[in-house]
Amino acid sequence: MAEQGKLLPHPVLILESWDRYSRDTLDETFESVRKLLKAGIAFHIGYGDRTFTKSSLQSAEQRGEIERALEAAHNYSKSLSDRVSQAKQRKIAKVINGDMANLNDMAPTWATYDKATKTYIRNEKASVVVDIFKWYLAGESIYGIVRKLNTSGEMGFNGKMWCASSLKYILSSKSVMGDFKGRAGVFPKLIDKADFDKVQAILERNKGTYRTRTENGKVIKGFAGGRRGHRAEMVNIFLGLVYCGCGRRATLSPNHGGRQYYYRCPYAYQGTGCTQRRMFPSHLLEEDFFAIVIQQTPRALLGNADTKSKERLAVLEANREATTRKINTVLAIDEKLSREEIKARYNALVTERDSINKEITDLKHSISLIGNAPKALGEIERLLASGDDMALDEALRTMQATLKDKEIRQRLQVLMPSIVKSIVLDFRNLNFTATFTSGKSIKHSVAH
Repeated sequence: MAEQGKLLPHPVLILESWDRYSRDTLDETFESVRKLLKAGIAFHIGYGDRTFTKSSLQSAEQRGEIERALEAAHNYSKSLSDRVSQAKQRKIAKVINGDMANLNDMAPTWATYDKATKTYIRNEKASVVVDIFKWYLAGESIYGIVRKLNTSGEMGFNGKMWCASSLKYILSSKSVMGDFKGRAGVFPKLIDKADFDKVQAILERNKGTYRTRTENGKVIKGFAGGRRGHRAEMVNIFLGLVYCGCGRRATLSPNHGGRQYYYRCPYAYQGTGCTQRRMFPSHLLEEDFFAIVIQQTPRALLGNADTKSKERLAVLEANREATTRKINTVLAIDEKLSREEIKARYNALVTERDSINKEITDLKHSISLIGNAPKALGEIERLLASGDDMALDEALRTMQATLKDKEIRQRLQVLMPSIVKSIVLDFRNLNFTATFTSGKSIKHSVAH
């Protein structure tokens, strides 16, 4: 308001003491005070009953008094901050070493410290956290859950409306497993490790990723955005696996009536280089993928699949990506850490990634896949061989009904990343290329 000249006549800023104004560095704070004084705002300081006006800037004595008071305020703030930080560190060390202490604001808001038992117990907010994890594992998006909570009247833990960043923090926090800085059992356990790891894998897969393509001998780097806030009435069984031919991730959204879902490239509609401004019906992709590409019904696929192993594989691959990013971050550090510290961190992360790679290799050997789907004959493959067209038509109708089952779709969503590496859509010609994790690729043109 001062810069815009919208102040009332003779404005006065009344403070108890200078440290109530700012505790920034002396240079920053004095410059801020100087600007306000020049704009005609007077300062009245209760401690010492002192008043400073625009004319005070012309007095070396009064300027010096302001500078000394601001410096003292900054030093007091720094000293107070150091003491608070040291007290926190003592509490953290005590808890990590096996004792218990009231962590105050370092504890999750859904846990309350019981002084009588010296333990943390659940409070009324814990059930909301459990629901958030349940909904997210059921295929609902973060933005869909935000809408659900806000429309229900459930306020956020800070007393305000829910937002996506709050949900992401809750979904990523190991405190829901009872952990605090590596020590287990500090807080009540709300979510078991298996479900927490599944959530981390989904969060990792939904992040935007950089993909490259070669065009006329030139490497072009594009950003494929992650999943964004649909209500998720229909679970996307190919979540994070479907791409446009331009290299960016395709999004799944309903038509205006909400009866049909379509894949499209969002960048084509933003005018950012992609020319495929068309849509690809999701039901055509799904039906042809099962019936023609892998020749397995969804139920047969799930029945023959080692689902637990595949869920573990998806988690490991997400952890490997996260560890690789940490390695790259360590390599980019050149100021804050010594060379020895950087080397030690780098070696520890490389060892961790090597361990993950070994487990991934061992797990893949133990999983029986057909072009990374099960080797056992599926219903459709058997019916095709029999030549019984009526039975085949009935099987296809059953498969279409099965693909409307939300529970089946949720299980398929977990399974698919261990089978399919990517599905690239050609919107113009309605065909797709499925690349499996075995390395095998199949191109198929959809009949329509």
